[in-house]
Amino acid sequence: MKNLLSIKLFHYYEIQPIIFELLEWLQNYNWPIAKEILPIVVLHQNIVMPHILTILQANDIMWKYRISNSIFDISKQASG
Repeated sequence: MKNLLSIKLFHYYEIQPIIFELLEWLQNYNWPIAKEILPIVVLHQNIVMPHILTILQANDIMWKYRISNSIFDISKQASG
């Protein structure tokens, strides 16, 4: 958990190389770490969006579902 706390503080140039790996943890929301990674991913929406488009164009239906429901829902909550 300590590493996740430090990742939350990463700058753009630090998070960019690992952002897709963080998104991979959201493939299965039953993994305990997925719930911890989601807020980190949302914090870096500007970096994440090209990767989300890649995921949405892929064949993994559950990953698409998780991305659309989790990230977009939490983004709406954060914005208002």
